[in-house]
Amino acid sequence: MRLRLLYALRSGEELSVGDLAQQAGASHSNASRQLSMLAQAGLVARRQEGTQVYYSVADRSIFEICETVCGGIELMLEKQRRDLR
Repeated sequence: MRLRLLYALRSGEELSVGDLAQQAGASHSNASRQLSMLAQAGLVARRQEGTQVYYSVADRSIFEICETVCGGIELMLEKQRRDLR
């Protein structure tokens, strides 16, 4: 879920919790909880405006890390598929 939320922020624009929950296919409360964890880890920035909370990516280099990790997982899965054949 946290990866989905980060991916939803990839465009660089600031999004509300509701928008992020919808894009990630999560409930509002689950998205809010996961975004709070991402904020505590310093991966996303948080801004409150009245009752609305908006999030944005704190450091865009997180996407390079995600691509590296996901690329490694993809290679591992492809190797497993070949081995099963």
